[in-house]
Amino acid sequence: MALGGQGAPLVPAFHNAVFSEPEQDVVVVNIGGIANLTFLPAKTGNNTQGITGFDTGPGNALLDDWHAKYHQERFDESGRWGASGTTNQSLLDALLKYEYFSRSAPKSAGREVFNLDWLNHYFSLVCQA
Repeated sequence: MALGGQGAPLVPAFHNAVFSEPEQDVVVVNIGGIANLTFLPAKTGNNTQGITGFDTGPGNALLDDWHAKYHQERFDESGRWGASGTTNQSLLDALLKYEYFSRSAPKSAGREVFNLDWLNHYFSLVCQA
């Protein structure tokens, strides 16, 4: 945070320790509940300059919350329910217009932003119009 970050995601330090390469840049994508990515420039000694990480938006949090509410299971076991669906392009287009997605990094978000109320707002605008 002292260097201009927002405190989340906290994984870039871990990604640097585990995945950095001396000869090439590395990008780590972590889908998780809230998805994030970390950019690790080619490592030169202990230099950590240029490492950046930020939340990209909802990962599995919305799917898990929706599935728990409507299927009475904590999560979509093996992704079976998710694999049975199709993309609602109109809904996806509306969701992607949310200002968070056009904001520059660094940025962070959690379930206080991406939750079922947020999803239902867009769902009611697009799917029930």
